[in-house]
Amino acid sequence: MVLTERPLLIQRWEPLDDKDMDKQKQAYRMLLDQWTTLSAEKQEKMLSLSGMDDDVRRLLAVLNEQEKKRLFQFPNLRGAVKTDERQTRLEAYLLRSLLTIFMKYKWGKELYGDISRFNHECEPNAEYFRHGEFGLVQVNRDIKSGEEITLSYIGEVDGFDRVQRRKELKKWGFTCGCYLCNNEGYDKKLNKRMGRAKVLVLLQQRPGVDSKLLANVALWRIENMKERGRTCGKGLCNQYVEHPILILRH
Repeated sequence: MVLTERPLLIQRWEPLDDKDMDKQKQAYRMLLDQWTTLSAEKQEKMLSLSGMDDDVRRLLAVLNEQEKKRLFQFPNLRGAVKTDERQTRLEAYLLRSLLTIFMKYKWGKELYGDISRFNHECEPNAEYFRHGEFGLVQVNRDIKSGEEITLSYIGEVDGFDRVQRRKELKKWGFTCGCYLCNNEGYDKKLNKRMGRAKVLVLLQQRPGVDSKLLANVALWRIENMKERGRTCGKGLCNQYVEHPILILRH
């Protein structure tokens, strides 16, 4: 286990629709309700994630602590004070930036102070899980000293070639340059055998599957990881590494 963390904010609203203003207003209200209950430290932690509007960032830089604290309570939008047009406009800009940050860095429906900072890799060395009230990050293979811990923003990439992966990652505003994406030869090699990997994903969801097929795909995973000097730590690989007799019987 690398990290256990409670989320800062949770998406309690329905998926946004650009044409549905009622849904957008609902999202803003629910986001605002959660934001105002955060401590000043947690608010600053969220704001330190990139994605804030440049005008809002410049505004916050010139406000003193008292002015910033008042702004962060959104008194005009919440109807706590008599409406001040200029202040209301500033609050609206900030709220829009908060929603942008949330949608960009959330995992599932949760935004975290630390988990949301992990960088992406198409073949990561760790995985994200949700357990009860906590988000968990757990390594899936041996990690060398000084090696960065990464997560996949798009989940399992089995069945995705480089073009598809980069298309999925566009919403985060970067072009992936991980080992898998930069090594064209390895990506082509992976695609040639992707049929078995894709079948594996489907078979794992069905009871009574052929263990010989699963063993073969597990061995394929292990061999490919060994070629790169890594150890596969996924559940399927571990199952057949710990119980090699299952392979020998077939």
